[in-house]
This record gives sequence, structure tokens and C-alpha cells, in this order.
Amino acid sequence: MFFCLLLPGSIAFSQEALSPGFIITNSGDTLKGLLAYSSLVNNPRVVTLTSPGAALKTIPVSALQKVTIDGQATFVKAVLAISARPLDTLALKNYIDAGTWTDTLLLKSLVAGGTSLYYYHDFKDHFFLQHESGPIEELVYEIEADEFNTRFFENNTFRKQISESLSGTPAESPMAARIPKLQYREPALSEFFKIVDSINSGKIEAKKYEKPIKMKFFVGLGIAYNHMTASGAGNASVSSIEYIGKVRPGIQIGMDFSSTRKMQNLIIRTELGYYRYVQMGDGVVQESPGERPRTTNYQILILSLKPSLNVLYKFIDKPGLGLYLGAGYVGNFTTNSRNRMRVDYLDDGSADLWDPYLQVQTYWGQGVAKAGIFIKNRFEIGLNIPFAGSFLQYDDLKVKPGNYTIQFNIHF
Repeated sequence: MFFCLLLPGSIAFSQEALSPGFIITNSGDTLKGLLAYSSLVNNPRVVTLTSPGAALKTIPVSALQKVTIDGQATFVKAVLAISARPLDTLALKNYIDAGTWTDTLLLKSLVAGGTSLYYYHDFKDHFFLQHESGPIEELVYEIEADEFNTRFFENNTFRKQISESLSGTPAESPMAARIPKLQYREPALSEFFKIVDSINSGKIEAKKYEKPIKMKFFVGLGIAYNHMTASGAGNASVSSIEYIGKVRPGIQIGMDFSSTRKMQNLIIRTELGYYRYVQMGDGVVQESPGERPRTTNYQILILSLKPSLNVLYKFIDKPGLGLYLGAGYVGNFTTNSRNRMRVDYLDDGSADLWDPYLQVQTYWGQGVAKAGIFIKNRFEIGLNIPFAGSFLQYDDLKVKPGNYTIQFNIHF
């Protein structure tokens, strides 16, 4: 009698719970009925749809687009190549396969919006990202081994993928600081992309998730056009020369500071550059009561470490595009210099050679005007136009050096 009483209850317990839902087929038809949630999470080849008083329907997964169980979950069909690498370090020691396998999968939708997040589990968790109606891409998280299979480390490629996915969107700036610590876990990723979708759709303000002051690092290459003018009666050998402009490369690194509250378009920039300044030219000094007639040849080389402080203002700030104007002060620390003067006298055919000729300042400053463009908040093309300041300071000799620079920076 005891076992007879238990039997109906055990049968009822073992039956799958069915919930109302619907299937959207490849042709766009919507089929409504009852579905079992547990049957969908195991990546079935067919989906069974039942309804009271109607025949049982069995639909191959290849024939459907989407399955929704009301109030529980939505599954999306996708044909994907996904990671097959185990996460267990013991299994990895003997793992020699290619690392991926391709199949038709039912992906569980975790976040649906402009950026959608999906989930699938076989022997490990897989997460997938989709932008609008674009392709679905797996977020890569794997355990890698060294060449001896003795040391293992995490491959968190998914963080770089997420960072690239936010580039140029309103959510890029407020969410960037969270990415380096983001975990490959469902709660963390779901919360992250719900916020991303809310910011990008305008449902919440980006500043709610931004730090009051944000910092961005950059590195870059520069191309400087070196030129110089000299005038005054202090040194005819220098002021008589027609200087030839030269193009030289340089490098720079720096940080941008900006507010996420008021004055969001104002940027304070600190920068450190290393540039090579080269000038040379020939001249003729005419005979006069104070000068012997002569031809001159002057060559200048200066290697400079250039710290600077700049203020920039973005007068156009749109997703993916920004234009700015600004100004700053550049310090020039001379790390190495050479200036060589050769004089050939025309009255007697003699010559002189001075090396060095004049003392170059070990430190000199310049003002600089700046303009530039930001592309996708990551790439920058900037123009620097210096003014005032000189590395040669002598009475009655006015030397105006110029080094117009175009910079190509990458921001992080």
C-alpha cells in the first residue's frame, strides 16, 4: 500500500514541467504551444511543441530561428565554431585538438538590445556577443599552457573583444574602467551589458557610471618640420644664412585628464616627447667696415626631451568623431647638441671652422598652438604650431626656431 501511494507522486515528479511559449520558424511563422525549458538547455536536435487538443509537433532546430518560453527564457539558433579547449589543467596536458568545433546551437539570450549577450554550456560556459543584427561572436576565455605544459595562465581575450565592441559608443568612456576586472561569469557579464545597452539607448545617463575625472593614456609618432630664421646685427655669420627646412621623426607619450560632470569637453594634457631638431644652410656676408667678405655654412643638431602641459577644448564632440583646439607650454631639455660653423673668407682665401660655434641652451621653453581630430575616441591626428622661445640667446641676435609637428596617437 505504501509503494502504491508513492507511485503516482514519483511519476508526476519525473514528468517535465511544460510552460507556454512559441517558436519562430525560418519562414517567419509563429507556432504557439507548451514547451519544456530543460529540454532546450541541452542543445537538442529537435524541439517538441505540445498544446491541448492538438497534435504533437516536432520541429528540427535547423528549421527554426527562435524559441521563447514565456517568463523564463529565449533561445536563438546559430551555427558557430566555438572553443573546445578544456579548462581543467590535467586535461590540457594531453590536449592536442585544433581547439574549436562547429555545430548548430541554441543560445540562451541573457541581454537583448543594441548589444546582445548569449550563453551556452556544454562542458564549460560559453558567452557570445552580437551587435545589432551583425554576426554572433564568441567571447574567448581559455586556459593556456607554456611549451612544457608545466605552467598555465588565463587567456582573457574576451576583455579586449568587449573593449573593441564599445569603441565609439556612448558607453565606451563610463564602462572602460570596469573591463580589466570583468569576470567570465554570467552575473557579471549580464549586469555589464545591461548597463551598456541602457547607456547606448539613452535610458540612463553615462555620467552615473563614470568617475568624476577620467584618464586616458596615449602613445604616438610625430613628424616635425624643422625651420629657423635669424636676424639682427649680433652675428652676421648666423643671420646671413638661408636655412633649409628639414623633416624629422619623433615619439611622444602622455595622459589626458577630463571631467565626466561639468566642462566635459575640456581636456588637460600632459605629454613627454623626444625629438631631433636639425637645421643647416649657407650664407654670404658682404664686405663692410665691420665685416670681412665671406661665405658661411652652419649646421645645428639638437636632441630634446620635451615635457609639456596643454589645455584642449573639443568644439565638436560626436560618437566616433571629435575636433579640438588648444594651447600649451613646451619645455625643451637638450640631451645632446652640435652646432658647426665653417667660414671661407673671400679676401684672402683663408677659412675657419668652429665646432661648437655657439652655446646651445640646456633648457628653453616655447608656447604651442594645437588643433586636432579624434577618431572613435582612440585614434588622434594632431597639429602643433610652436611660437616664441629660442635655443640661442645672444644680444642683438634674434633666432626663431620652428618645429611644426603632426602627431599620430593611439589612446588607451
